[in-house]
Amino acid sequence: FDLCIIPEHDRYFGRGLVYRTKGALCDIKKIGKKNPRKGLILIGGASRSFIWNSNSVIKQIKKLVIKNPQIKFELSTSRRTPIDFLDKLERLKEELNKNLKLSNTKKQKNNWVMDKMHEAKYAWITEDSISMISESLTSGQLVGILTLENTKGNRRREALDILKKEGWIFYNQDESYQNK
Repeated sequence: FDLCIIPEHDRYFGRGLVYRTKGALCDIKKIGKKNPRKGLILIGGASRSFIWNSNSVIKQIKKLVIKNPQIKFELSTSRRTPIDFLDKLERLKEELNKNLKLSNTKKQKNNWVMDKMHEAKYAWITEDSISMISESLTSGQLVGILTLENTKGNRRREALDILKKEGWIFYNQDESYQNK
């Protein structure tokens, strides 16, 4: 190849002309003004790089929604989201019904996520979902990370730590969005 465009977290150091990107390439544009009263919660699932813990993710979501009562959150899962998480999510929804709306992945239109990214000012995403994190950043959202336990030698976590250090994303669920 004459030119390779590769995310930094892939750690490609081969020959040829290489342009490294901060995250995964995505086909999304930054459109218009975002609504500061809308937030997305995007949930991934099992992966080789992270150890999934449904209880931990539910606890983080609960803390996030309670700390930010001014924001109406809409949550979407993915095909990788474990069944036990979906059961726990239903119970959480009953508890936080005013500020948390669940969207069924199977019933969403093709552009649902992109449309919501264009509307909502904020996104909290499980850290296993590098592509969703990249899409949210590209769309101009403020991006918070829902943490998972990582596996040994996790280059994705290292890439996220760099994004955090550079101010692109944040981890602290104890902090209100009002401070961003």
